[in-house]
Amino acid sequence: LYIGGGWYGLLSHLIRDAWPNSSMNITSGDIDPRCEEFGWKLFHNSDINFVTEDMISHDLHEYSAIISTSCEHVEPSVLEKFIKSGKIRHIGMSNETPFGLSKYIELSKNKNLPRMMSVQNPYNLVNRTYEIGMSEISLREKCGLLVYYPLAAGGLSGKYRNGQMPKNSRMDLFFQGWGRHLNPLAMKAYDEYYKLAKDNNMTMVQLAQSFVNTRPFVTSNIIGATTMEQLKENIDSIDVELTDEIMEKINLIHNNNPNPSP
Repeated sequence: LYIGGGWYGLLSHLIRDAWPNSSMNITSGDIDPRCEEFGWKLFHNSDINFVTEDMISHDLHEYSAIISTSCEHVEPSVLEKFIKSGKIRHIGMSNETPFGLSKYIELSKNKNLPRMMSVQNPYNLVNRTYEIGMSEISLREKCGLLVYYPLAAGGLSGKYRNGQMPKNSRMDLFFQGWGRHLNPLAMKAYDEYYKLAKDNNMTMVQLAQSFVNTRPFVTSNIIGATTMEQLKENIDSIDVELTDEIMEKINLIHNNNPNPSP
């Protein structure tokens, strides 16, 4: 459950007020008390064409100031009471950066605050940016990744190859927001992963999901499906074994065309 409204969403009275209003039908779950700016910032800076030196300087100054003070406004007992009462199990973060994740872990240790137990970020064959910095923190601090977009918003299903645009698909309905996943370099990668999957008698979805499932820093893979057939294909990926040879070919494709769809 995300409590929004900027960094004020971390204020204890808003946490208390937001919980019953946002989760009347939830008996136990995870609450994500991150700053709204944190989630926006990851996507805001994902397209290098829109990033300038002034923006980076401003963002880092703003980001440092917000994250350094945000936990100051949380009464340590507030989230602990929710955890002890059984309303939530753990707290986590989403769309975070190495600085943000490490800072929150540091603050939780120094101020005896509830610890961030997980981080929910995108990760897939065409966006392995999590491996740079974040994966080490996840492993060493035992703060695992909850993967979203394991199929790059459907791009790694292969359904958009060869100019296809299935009716009522995510890209058909929301191309303005998700069309970046169909850029020329991403399309080239999809074709190469499709061929690799076909050569090894598996579907492209199984290849993509199995890759995510077997990463040591991943705690859970958040699959998405709108049909029972899609759900079965996603679930069946857990039984797919990627050999060393397949992994070498995956890494070769990645090295020749790194992270084309962040």
